[in-house]
Amino acid sequence: MPRLLAFETPPYYAQVHLLDPMVRDTPQFETGLEEVVFGPGGVVVATRPDHLGTVAIEVRCGSDYQPLDEQTCLVAHGDLVVGSSGLVVGSVVGSDLRPVELGKGVYQLQVFVRKSSDGPTAVIFILDRPGTQ
Repeated sequence: MPRLLAFETPPYYAQVHLLDPMVRDTPQFETGLEEVVFGPGGVVVATRPDHLGTVAIEVRCGSDYQPLDEQTCLVAHGDLVVGSSGLVVGSVVGSDLRPVELGKGVYQLQVFVRKSSDGPTAVIFILDRPGTQ
């Protein structure tokens, strides 16, 4: 399964994003208890607080991802529309958004997190475009 991107970022406000950079309506937590929130412009994932350290982010393509440890689990899945500008991933508040080059279309998204007692320390986004290899 190809890894498109991997890096660490401070998760300001205990969250990281995967977004269409052209859509202005970013998903918002309603209660603060959600693990993941989908919206028309992408997805936001709750993480550990930034004062406890960085969070690892990975973006992969394909459908055969298998977590490497018992702490990593699937927390959400759904469809994500990718526009002609691809996606960005990272911390909106920290202005640390990295481009993810993908073709325009509808992708199936799986969101995995590596859990810890302080909140997720890693977020893995798996994008699969049905009908393509």
